[in-house]
Amino acid sequence: MQDKSQDKRGRGFAANLYSLRTNAHLTQKQVAKKLSVNRTTYTKYETGVTEPGIVTICRMASIFGVDVNTLLEGSFETQASDNEIRSELSKSEEEQLIEIFRSLSPAFQKRFISMGLMLEKECREQELKRTENK
Repeated sequence: MQDKSQDKRGRGFAANLYSLRTNAHLTQKQVAKKLSVNRTTYTKYETGVTEPGIVTICRMASIFGVDVNTLLEGSFETQASDNEIRSELSKSEEEQLIEIFRSLSPAFQKRFISMGLMLEKECREQELKRTENK
């Protein structure tokens, strides 16, 4: 006999939430802390007993590195792997990266771009291998 939480995980938002959390190797308690809710409340979200508000859903999407539609509608596997390739930068980190680039000489800017392109190519190749292995 399956328990209710396992049954709820089989579909929809609660299933996505459970899968994203376990794929991120996080406990319910860790996610609850990041969301500033107690573990019991988070467990209710993950088992489909209750649904969080939009602010909490946005926080969840940010924690797991997916967009809100992906969190709500599913098919996060592609999104999650894309986020492994392109880590999410905060606005200040992105601005810092731009400042560093601008401070470089033109020769180093070209090397910086070249290194970025090589890294992007390597990441895409890894993603292709992951896709082929599914």
